[in-house]
Amino acid sequence: MVLSFMGLTNKRTLAGDLTLGLTVTVVLVTATVSLLYYFSSTSSAEKRLESQAIEHINRLTKLLATPLLMEDEQSVVITSVKYMRSHGVVVVRVFDANGQGVYDPIGPKNLSLLTVKKPIYWYDVRFVGTVEVSLSRKGIIEAQRTTLYLTLIIMFSVILSVITASRILLKLFLTKPLSVLTRGIEIIAGGSYDYVLEPVNRTDIDAIIDKINVMASLIAARDKRLLDLIEKLRISRDELSKSLEETVISLASTTEKRDPYTSGHQERVNRLALAIAKELALPDQQIEGLHIASLLHDIGKIALPAEYLAKPSLLSRIERAAIEHHAEVGFDILKNIHFPWPVADIVYQHHEHLDGSGYPRSLTDEEILLEAKILAVADVVEAMSAHRPYRPSLGIQAALNEIRSGRGTRYHAPSVDACIRIVEHKKAEFYSKDWCPLLL
Repeated sequence: MVLSFMGLTNKRTLAGDLTLGLTVTVVLVTATVSLLYYFSSTSSAEKRLESQAIEHINRLTKLLATPLLMEDEQSVVITSVKYMRSHGVVVVRVFDANGQGVYDPIGPKNLSLLTVKKPIYWYDVRFVGTVEVSLSRKGIIEAQRTTLYLTLIIMFSVILSVITASRILLKLFLTKPLSVLTRGIEIIAGGSYDYVLEPVNRTDIDAIIDKINVMASLIAARDKRLLDLIEKLRISRDELSKSLEETVISLASTTEKRDPYTSGHQERVNRLALAIAKELALPDQQIEGLHIASLLHDIGKIALPAEYLAKPSLLSRIERAAIEHHAEVGFDILKNIHFPWPVADIVYQHHEHLDGSGYPRSLTDEEILLEAKILAVADVVEAMSAHRPYRPSLGIQAALNEIRSGRGTRYHAPSVDACIRIVEHKKAEFYSKDWCPLLL
């Protein structure tokens, strides 16, 4: 786009004519206003009425800002009606941010009313609508009507001459340049920062155009820097996420190195827990925290004697107590690592039951995190259906019967139902090393 005017041969002369025309216009308008003021004996009353309307509208903007933000039309109507009745306001009209009438009892504007209109902002932050207040000015209109008849002839001639001269001069030197300038600004604001506005003429508009071109260049350079920074942050985030994943897997493997009989237990529990979480439609952020916790849920067993873990017979009472201590040890290991999820607490709670019969703290339903409830179900199903040093596998059906019998008492009912659907409907083969329900 080229911002230019054709046929302007003598700019200084035309600028002088524009100045003279505007001066004459100002004089004529001032004379007309003075004449109207002289004949209008009710002008002071009109101002008082307008002042009252402004006072009312300022009150209403405060009362209606929150209901309009909440799109509570009933509260808007009730507030408007109460205000009209209690303050003697003839009409209150309220429109939302899109200009749609929320409360509009009279439709089009009534000429017998003095109306003041004001936009409504919620705490000066967000535009939420517009309110109009109308007060009766019937008496003032009657008094002004006589004056209006006397000044119509003068005003008609003055307005006709002013409009004719102003339209020619303003279109030539102001309206057209500004419309083209506005269009150029809109193009730049739309993201075309390489767009260049060309000069209109040697006036103040040229200076504005130069500033806009400089601004567009600065914005383009800033946006490029921001995009580069965002890309670097994305790469750093991906690298950190990968490092975290590898670190967690390495930590998890330390336990399995000491207990080869349960090798793969944490990974299988992880896959089943994630399948349950996905079946329950948990948010990705919450599922990612469960993923980390399930890989580390038995990290506390690193503190146990290896012979306890590999003992081919049933554990003694003392050995059982030591084994049950692993959840607390896992919590102590993880509590000082600043994960973006409550990983340490999930590990601490994964052997708790809803009815308080679990360990190590006998927590009940509302005290247990949802991720820990899911992990508890996945852990018991995998443990019962896998081989152990002291017994062969009990089978998947025995594991499902166990969680069915404890559904709603020991185990989280939605997690139990989701697990049964996954296994019985073959939604996931959680023993398959190649299967993973969610890519994290």
